[in-house]
Amino acid sequence: MKQEIKKNINRIRTRIPEKLVLIVNFIAAIALILSDLAGIISPADFWFPAFLGLAHIPLLLVNILFIFFWIFLLRKWVIGSLLVVVFSWGHIGTHFRFWKTENKINYTDTLRIMSFNVRLFDLYQWKSEKKYKTRSRIFKMISEQNPDLLCMQEYYSNKEKGFDVKDTLRRIDSLNYNYVANFKTFNGEKEWGMAIYCKYPLFNKQRITFKNSLNNYFQYADFCKGNDTMRIFNIHFESIHFGQEDYLFMNDLTNPHPERQDLFELVKRIYSKLGVAFSRRAEQVELVKLYVSASPYPVILCGDFNDTPASFVYNRIIEELDDSFCESGSGLSSTYPNLFIPLRIDYILHSKKLFQSVHYDVIREDLSDHFPITTTLVRKR
Repeated sequence: MKQEIKKNINRIRTRIPEKLVLIVNFIAAIALILSDLAGIISPADFWFPAFLGLAHIPLLLVNILFIFFWIFLLRKWVIGSLLVVVFSWGHIGTHFRFWKTENKINYTDTLRIMSFNVRLFDLYQWKSEKKYKTRSRIFKMISEQNPDLLCMQEYYSNKEKGFDVKDTLRRIDSLNYNYVANFKTFNGEKEWGMAIYCKYPLFNKQRITFKNSLNNYFQYADFCKGNDTMRIFNIHFESIHFGQEDYLFMNDLTNPHPERQDLFELVKRIYSKLGVAFSRRAEQVELVKLYVSASPYPVILCGDFNDTPASFVYNRIIEELDDSFCESGSGLSSTYPNLFIPLRIDYILHSKKLFQSVHYDVIREDLSDHFPITTTLVRKR
C-alpha cells in the first residue's frame, strides 16, 4: 500500500514543473512578507508594500495552499512556506476572528455606538430609483439599532427641500444633540460633510482640516455620561476617488471588453490614484494621532479610514487605541463589499484603559457603498 502511494506521488512529481511552482511560491512568500510590513513602512516613503497590504488575506491563503501542496509531494520546501505563514499569522486577528469573544454579562451602564458612511443618504439615487426610499430605510435601521452615539461620514441634510436629517433623528431616536462639520453649506440649509449625533449634550466642538486634502478632514466633540467626560472623534481619511470605469475594471478582471484597449493606461491610473491616497493618509494619520494623544479625556474614534487593518494608517492609530472588532467581533467583518476582495475599512476604536467592547456587529444591509458598524462599550472594572 505504501509503495503504491509513493509511486503515485512520484508520477505527480514528474508531471508538475516543480521549479516553476517553487518560483511562484517564492514570489507569493515575498509578497506576503511585504504585505505584513505595510503596517510599519509609511507609504509617504515607499508605496509598494501598501498595495500588497490590500491583498494580505488572499496572499496568506495562497501561502497556506503551498504548505499543503509541498506536504502532499513530501518536499522540504514546506518548511519555508510554513515559516512565512507563521511570521504572518500574528496579524490575522485584525482581519479575521474565529469566534465571538462577546461577553454574556448583562451590563446596565453601556454606551452603544454606530459609525456609518451614509453616502449622502443616497441623494443621487444610486441604490433606489424611488426618491428618498433609501434614506427612509437608513432612518429605520438607525432607529432599530438605537445608538447613543452616531458618527456619519459623507453626510447630507437639506431642510429647505424636506431632507431634514436633524429633525428626523431627533424624532425617531432621541439623538437630540449634534455637531455637523460641513465640507459645504449653502444658505445655512444644505449641508455636506460629517456629523456626530448624540443623546448627550456635545461641547468643545472642533473641525480639523488636513492640509493635503480638499475634501477630507476630521471632527471631534466632548460629551458627559454620568461622571465620565469623553471625547468622540469622527474621521474620514483620504478617499481614492475611483471612477465608475475603475470599479468596472477591478470587479471584472477576467472579462475582456472592447473598451479596454488602453489597458496599461487604466492600470497605471488606478495605481497612481491608490499611491497618492496611501501617501496622503500616511500624513493625515500623524495629525489625528497628535490630537488623540493630547486629549484630556478618554477617546472614542469612529471613521472611514479607506484603508485595511494591514495598513500603516490603522497600525499607527492602534498604538493609542483598541479595536472593538478585535475585542468582540467575529468572521471577516468586511465593511466595503464593492470590490472583488471585500475589505474592512470602517472602524470603531476606543481608549485602552477605560473601555471594553462587549458586542460588535456589521449591519449587512444594502443602504450605501459601506456597511454600518456598531459596538457596545462598557467601562472596565
